Amino acid sequence: MSRAARRYLLLGLLAYLVFLAQQMPASLALSWLQSRFGDTFVAYGVSGTLWQGRIQRLDVAGRSLRDVDWRWLPGEALLGRIGVALYARVDDGYVQAELLRGLDGDLLLRDVDGRLGMPKLLRLVRVPGLKLGGELLLHLERLELDDDGRPVAARGRLAWLQAVTLFPQRLSLGDLQAVLSETDQGLRAQLSDAGGPLVLDGELLLSDAGRYTLELQLAARQRNTPLARALRMLGRPDAKGRVRLKQSGSLAELGLAPPGAG
Repeated sequence: MSRAARRYLLLGLLAYLVFLAQQMPASLALSWLQSRFGDTFVAYGVSGTLWQGRIQRLDVAGRSLRDVDWRWLPGEALLGRIGVALYARVDDGYVQAELLRGLDGDLLLRDVDGRLGMPKLLRLVRVPGLKLGGELLLHLERLELDDDGRPVAARGRLAWLQAVTLFPQRLSLGDLQAVLSETDQGLRAQLSDAGGPLVLDGELLLSDAGRYTLELQLAARQRNTPLARALRMLGRPDAKGRVRLKQSGSLAELGLAPPGAG
């Protein structure tokens, strides 16, 4: 078969798949998913087609999303991957992104934008004993995950607005941010503050193998405050009043990756 014939065959197959996606009811596809995954995947109020549709409520492994809208991105098929634009509401927040999955199994999230309450986010990731308040803003150009769900590439910015710890005591930290970039060693997050009660300067490095190294310099802008006293419990301040912390480990140890992936 000539190259031109293969090209026409591929385009014909793509056109047929697009036709099926436009015609197939979304409820039919979701019924198949529910039969495969059981109670870990339950959808309510399904409308539209596989091409474009909405779910009023989606429960996945005990996590609930509302007003889930999707729209397929047919142009991504020409690049050998499946693409879909998604929007979902999480309590009073939201998240939207383009999800692209290639033949290698890696998942690429593009143009990620969202606003999530910290208490809800912690329930989603299930970090025990950690109680935080405030809102998390997501503005990511790209976030790439391998087939184990570990981040391997990222560019963008995360902002923790009105950051506050709720346990063991309530401490206001101000607005904090992380700027994500890529290095030869893996992912890098540059941590800083926006002039609030907490002075933050730090760096988080995450390797492709799921290992992390966190280095922080922390200080309270005002001395003799509950925040200043709490920081002194973490370590001895230097001459400038800064407490230096360093920690390393794996995401699996934190419950943020499958145990076999770290």
